Amino acid sequence: MAYLYQKVMDVPGLSGSWQDRLNTFGQKFYGSGYAGSYDQNIDLLNKINAGNYGSTPAPAAPKPKPAAAIKPAAITPFSKILPYDKIFNPNQINSLAESQINPEIRRQGEQARVGQDRGFAQSGAYRSGVAIGDRQRMVDSFERSRKEQVSQFTGNIDNALTDWYNRQSQTYYKNPSKFKSPTLPTFEQYANANNGGITDLYRAT
Repeated sequence: MAYLYQKVMDVPGLSGSWQDRLNTFGQKFYGSGYAGSYDQNIDLLNKINAGNYGSTPAPAAPKPKPAAAIKPAAITPFSKILPYDKIFNPNQINSLAESQINPEIRRQGEQARVGQDRGFAQSGAYRSGVAIGDRQRMVDSFERSRKEQVSQFTGNIDNALTDWYNRQSQTYYKNPSKFKSPTLPTFEQYANANNGGITDLYRAT
């Protein structure tokens, strides 16, 4: 079979030693049943002489790569769409509260002072130590009332704005692409519409 061993070296598509080539060539036609027997080798020689080199096995199909997981589009946090501190400015809120409370407290305090002084004048105790003490106690009382009313007014604004902000946030996360950042009413607008209440200005859009 020396002739077969020479011929198999010329078969295209084979590589390695003649033993490797013959084994590969034999498996093309006999598969795992190729044993290198005399009859098989004669048949292989005839095939080579006839130019029958067999079909080249198709390369194994590459394994499909797993599809990349589709990541949901990142949603911009609502705090960047409408910054919290754009709504909650403690200094502005406190200034608004004082602008609503202080004038009335001053009016009431001045009215009370005039009445108190009139009483002191009638009793002759206008410049007495009792009068001075009573005046200071009255001033302190009105100042405490002023601070309490400012605090309550500020708390009401905070609660209304917090509620409004939370509703806007819920609306945004339901459909971020269609959310339109609302135009905020100014504190001056609130002051002018104070009779209607802050919830009228800050109701959900």
